[in-house]
Amino acid sequence: MITLRGSCPETEWYTAECEATAAAGISQEDVTLSAKRLPAPAEVRRVIEVLDRTETPVLIHCQRGADRTGLVSAIAVLLQKGSTLDQARRQLWPRYGHIEAGRTAVMDEFFDLYAAWLNGRAHKPNLFRDWVETGYCPGPYRAALSLVGPNPATVAAGRGFTLTIHAANTSVAPWTFRPGGSGGVQLRYQLFTPRGEILYKGRAGHLAATVPPGGWIDLAAGFPPLTNPGRYLVHADLMDAGALDLLAADFVQYGSEPLVFDVNVR
Repeated sequence: MITLRGSCPETEWYTAECEATAAAGISQEDVTLSAKRLPAPAEVRRVIEVLDRTETPVLIHCQRGADRTGLVSAIAVLLQKGSTLDQARRQLWPRYGHIEAGRTAVMDEFFDLYAAWLNGRAHKPNLFRDWVETGYCPGPYRAALSLVGPNPATVAAGRGFTLTIHAANTSVAPWTFRPGGSGGVQLRYQLFTPRGEILYKGRAGHLAATVPPGGWIDLAAGFPPLTNPGRYLVHADLMDAGALDLLAADFVQYGSEPLVFDVNVR
């Protein structure tokens, strides 16, 4: 059995599921996917690895069995000899509960990206595997982040400070920054004590700008004064901002690497 909701040991449904599969002598594989985000490349590779090695028959499920299950079922079809992309995409049909509308339309967008990469070529299982390994990028959600200046940074105690973070667009689509507090791409950053306690949360990038693939932008992250000397930790990542924080997603959720660095306060 392949569950697409990830490992959730703190929830009753997950522990009950594990107990049931163990009692029945059934192998269980956990894959972490979202019905409202393009899948991270590492999770797609894991799906393929599990499908390659699993015994049959296989039960695939998510929460409603429509979106994530349709995505993985389509991938399973693409791995079969003689399959076509159109045949695979039928796993994401309304008859199975999936509607290509709203936020779950990203399930269809995944295969749109594959079709664009094929560029008119006929699908073959080895081409799909090559794309997943080397060509797949989850839309605009990939970045190379670095600190401008010395790393670790050194700042004066008792004074507010600003650090500049260089963001290079290593994705296949442009980034759109917008003024205001919601929508578009933003920089989200957090300041931690050495013990892991959060001292400050901030955002940057509330400006009108478009960064094409291969382009870059420098973003200023402001911090309040730190009175106690010592070493602190900063975690920064770009995010796909939503109207509500609940709808926002950090690039790390798409498989991109966040930026983590130390700040010395003297």
